[in-house]
Amino acid sequence: MREFFRSSAQGDDDLLGALKNNLIDDVWIALIFLAPLGAMIGVYRAIYSGLTYTLLIQSSLIAFVSIFFFARNRFSRPAQAAVAVGFLFACGMPAIIQYGFHSAAFVWFFFATLIVAYCFPKKVVYLVMATTAAIMLATVLFVSGQQALPIDANEFIYQLAGWGPTVFATLFFGVLMIKVIHAHNLRCYELNAKLSEQKQVIEQLANHDSLTGLPNRRLAVDRLEVAIEIAKRENDKLALLFIDLDDFKPVNDNFGHEIGDQVLKTVAKRLKANVRKSDSVCRIGGDEFIAIMPGIKSKDAMELVCKKLIAAISEPIVINGQSIIIGASIGVSVYPTDADNEVDLQHAADEAMYRAKHSGKNQFAIADAGQ
Repeated sequence: MREFFRSSAQGDDDLLGALKNNLIDDVWIALIFLAPLGAMIGVYRAIYSGLTYTLLIQSSLIAFVSIFFFARNRFSRPAQAAVAVGFLFACGMPAIIQYGFHSAAFVWFFFATLIVAYCFPKKVVYLVMATTAAIMLATVLFVSGQQALPIDANEFIYQLAGWGPTVFATLFFGVLMIKVIHAHNLRCYELNAKLSEQKQVIEQLANHDSLTGLPNRRLAVDRLEVAIEIAKRENDKLALLFIDLDDFKPVNDNFGHEIGDQVLKTVAKRLKANVRKSDSVCRIGGDEFIAIMPGIKSKDAMELVCKKLIAAISEPIVINGQSIIIGASIGVSVYPTDADNEVDLQHAADEAMYRAKHSGKNQFAIADAGQ
């Protein structure tokens, strides 16, 4: 079971890792498509505005990205993501210094921050600080008058050189983010489904016997309390059978615990097969079981059930060619005749079981409220 949870955790990490890897691949595909487009817009902007400083830097960066794109598989995923983020910032910084708030740098910064937040969540604060510093720098340059275009700003923003980079960058990275969010949501649904499955497994382990699959003592107490409440509300009776196996210890001593476990599994199956669907059979100890049987009204019915269960358990159990015979002693208590609460009802059934065991093997005894 530990392996199950370990493999589940590994599977969750694999899903998240796949999301990050897909994002990095998509970012590089977007960059390689944007590179020639950015180069053309950069040339147009340089010709239109007369500013060639950023063109030289951005052209060098575009050439570097194009080379890195085809060699990126030689580098680790974190390295690929770091280079992509560095490229976005390297493209944005010259533009924001020279073109200020008219540039598309803020779009580059924004998507670079999103990439870092997704791939390196613990380090995103550093990129946020860098983005804030870049914005403050642009603001200071703009307010101080050091940042001025050699052309009319109002005319510039209506030209392709002005709005092109912002529109195309927003379009490419916007579509990319939508794709990533969609994939992330799908993976979240998958993870939620796995968590629900693991929750069911945990509940099964907490409330059921790992060997026989029967409800354990914890769940048995809960079911008995619920059954008593229902019987009280409906003014009905409830029988509790305490079943202790006879001659089970010699099975472990003579054949080993593995054979003993097989015997317990067989007994559990026989008990379940010989009670009603509305009844609950639980394993509360090594060779101790209880059966919660609501709606049994007569002593004759209880005796019939006990005889049926003893006969089923006493049938030979053949394992690896060995015929093993055990028996059972059963004590019966009845709500509300013998007790009106879960603790006293169990005590009465336990006392009755010991009376049955002292009277011989394969016997049953019904509690007497008068004793």
